[in-house]
Amino acid sequence: MDFELSSDEKLVEQTAREFASARIAPVASANERAGRFPEELFRELARLGLMAVTSPAEVGGAGASTVAYSVAMTEVARACASTAVGMAVNNMVCEIVSRFATKAERARVVPPLASGEGVGAFALTEPHCGSDAQAIATTARAVGATWVLNGTKTFITNGGYALSVVVWARTPAGISTFIVPREAPGFRVGREEDKCGIRASNTVELHFEDCVIPREALLG
Repeated sequence: MDFELSSDEKLVEQTAREFASARIAPVASANERAGRFPEELFRELARLGLMAVTSPAEVGGAGASTVAYSVAMTEVARACASTAVGMAVNNMVCEIVSRFATKAERARVVPPLASGEGVGAFALTEPHCGSDAQAIATTARAVGATWVLNGTKTFITNGGYALSVVVWARTPAGISTFIVPREAPGFRVGREEDKCGIRASNTVELHFEDCVIPREALLG
């Protein structure tokens, strides 16, 4: 088996390393002390193609390999764990939506996250059960041409700044995931966690109180 990086993967690694050294590392300590979410760094990472590394080019992603994503994450994490966590979650949301959403939802959700207009969040964890997906209490019920969500999520990375949130919820058929836009009626950002570490990563509660989203927001 050949473990040598391809030329494209080496370029991604070099790009991430140089950016992390020049732009992320010099401000990492100050951001950590202040609990400052690095929005400008995420916009710059997006311009380098590092906020949607494995997502296809037609939705604004870099269309690169999982290995390329891994080496980029390694270089960013070397400079700042908080920035790496936010970058990782955004990449995950972009990949999930790119794979499982409708064509219209992919075109709506992924480009702003890939371009640095904002970030995505992934909402599984709940106050009573942690990240045990089988025990979640958040519900989604079909009402006409919509889904209505009710529940609370906790420890959600990027949640306070997210343009779109991938939310796990229980339906009569089982457990499903949905795309919830920031502007959805009934969606509310709750308290931010005052953490001991990784303080420049935004971590919040999210509340869904008769939160209404369109039927096409169902991912699966």
